[in-house]
Amino acid sequence: MKSMRNAAELMELLQLPDEKPLPSTVSTIRCPVLGRIHFVRDPKGIMQLMCVLFYWVYGTFSSLFIILIPRYAEGYISGIFLTVFMSISLLCLTSLIRVSTLNPGRIPTSSIYENEHWTYCRVCNRKRPQRAHHCRRCGQCVMKMDHHCPWINNCVGEQNHYAFFLLLLYAFLLSAVVFLLCMLHFWVYPKCKQCDKDAFYVKHSIWFLYLLTLMAANMTLVMGIQLIGQHFNLLIDRTTLENIQQPPDPTRIQLRGTFAAYEEMCGRKRSMMFLWFIPCKRRTLFSGGFSSQTV
Repeated sequence: MKSMRNAAELMELLQLPDEKPLPSTVSTIRCPVLGRIHFVRDPKGIMQLMCVLFYWVYGTFSSLFIILIPRYAEGYISGIFLTVFMSISLLCLTSLIRVSTLNPGRIPTSSIYENEHWTYCRVCNRKRPQRAHHCRRCGQCVMKMDHHCPWINNCVGEQNHYAFFLLLLYAFLLSAVVFLLCMLHFWVYPKCKQCDKDAFYVKHSIWFLYLLTLMAANMTLVMGIQLIGQHFNLLIDRTTLENIQQPPDPTRIQLRGTFAAYEEMCGRKRSMMFLWFIPCKRRTLFSGGFSSQTV
């Protein structure tokens, strides 16, 4: 009874609302090989994620069958370039799958991680570390939440920020290469002699490539702007939500070291820096007063 009274007094002192916590829309599935898969049950988010997946399928296979394979057969493109293109494309797809299924930084239920710097969330009535935010679309608090991205149907937080950054990087590289291939196809390469003239995608290749050029140019521009914004946020150690809620004062901005910023986002094992570019790696959690743990 005494503990219940103390809890009631604490809630009253903090002026927390009496409303019940909002239900979470997140499901977690344990797979033998992939581990825990984090999935948000949001129909709109799922549709937007499917649109992004279609973007990748169209860009990769249109470039592959209309430009790369015919030009490789004619000797205009080397096998090394073809391998690099497919590697970037697969890394982009892996980053998309990884960032959309990773736990972004859900607050652990165990109280052993709590300390005196934790505060109460006024939406879900749970304790959380500093710089955590509540996502109303997912129905949960996320550590160091950057934003909720509907295009990946997931939040971008402390635990999947590196995967989101890799997605931006590989999507930018893939789009830039595709745009370059389209320009070479239109202005440099001669007409294809070994193409199957009866194939549907060859007959209508001009329209496929017009659309591909527009998509590649748009994605290159958007991903480039996103990369610059995320890089700057890393250097000033702020999230997108923090910049929206309280824009930083330009006269008080302090830039930290680039290596230290990326080391914090990607992992602190300097001997494994080459893994920073692999979206399948596991990241060690350090912030929020937690002991090291992997997700």
